[in-house]
Amino acid sequence: MEDTQEIQDIIFYFKEMAINQPDKLLSLLKENSNLLCAVMYLLIKSKLVDESVVVKIFKDSLDVENQENQIEERIKSMDSKFLTDETKTRIEKLKYLISKKN
Repeated sequence: MEDTQEIQDIIFYFKEMAINQPDKLLSLLKENSNLLCAVMYLLIKSKLVDESVVVKIFKDSLDVENQENQIEERIKSMDSKFLTDETKTRIEKLKYLISKKN
């Protein structure tokens, strides 16, 4: 079997899974970041997506500056009774740094 055919088979499998079992696929990709990278690589190699789009998606998802508000909301909503003192101290420092920027 050619590489091209194998790639098409794999992509077809993930497409079917996305349609028929989206929750299972999402869970699988969340638990296996290497699998997500491999799928993105296959999509790029088969020219189904533009490499620059994938790079932008990854950069945006890792960009803390653009996600500051979301991080702040998560920190504020955390129940501190389950946190260690060290974690509480770190959260307070983060809150201070975020408020200092605003």
